[in-house]
Amino acid sequence: MDIDRHRPTAADRERIFALSLDMLCVAGLDGYFKRLNPAFERILGFSTEELLAHPFIEFVHPDDRQATLTEVSKLEGGQETVAFENRYRCQDGSYKWLLWTATPDLDANLLYAAARDITPRKQDEEKIREQAALLDVATDAILVRDLDDQIVFWNRGATLLYGWSVAEAVGQNVRSLLYSQATQPKFAEIQAYLLDQGEWRGTLQQITKDQKKLTVSSRWTLVKSDDGQIRSILVVNTDITEKERLE
Repeated sequence: MDIDRHRPTAADRERIFALSLDMLCVAGLDGYFKRLNPAFERILGFSTEELLAHPFIEFVHPDDRQATLTEVSKLEGGQETVAFENRYRCQDGSYKWLLWTATPDLDANLLYAAARDITPRKQDEEKIREQAALLDVATDAILVRDLDDQIVFWNRGATLLYGWSVAEAVGQNVRSLLYSQATQPKFAEIQAYLLDQGEWRGTLQQITKDQKKLTVSSRWTLVKSDDGQIRSILVVNTDITEKERLE
């Protein structure tokens, strides 16, 4: 078998460099880009000439510059960069989040790097943080559990109602944490209804960390992915113990 015949040629490498959806570059230890693939222009909006004419640190968000310089110093010392994140300025003044991998060639005073635009992921993470913050100010007990009944989210309202902190509750089985043995059959019945209908509302008996009995008005909703797959179950519980007692 002729192994050499299957090795990428210089033309093959150039084609891959040009067609890559990721941002590929060669930078010098002098702080300037030396070569950029077309993805840089497409993602950042600057021309290649503009990007080559200025130190690359000038395109980094001011809040990320010190961390970026620290990472470059590590590369200068011979270390590789894996999964380093920073923000790069675009031609329109906005910023893109980039995820970097890089390796140094100290003999040539060069850095070889690849970056991926992770801006959509970071925006999604920010939305999740905002939503979590909103859920945390809610007075209701709000929790999310997976299909194995493991708690994956627990808001401040749940801590106030049940007594368990976030660290204590997340990862626990909701059946053993909030329900007595006597209520297990009803839990299974509700679960079956939920999977069939997508939502359930009703009254439940639960227990707190100090074994106090509660009556809650409970709403369960299936959370699905974009392709319709069930991801988790959102539960909102309102304490109606005192109301029930007065009635």
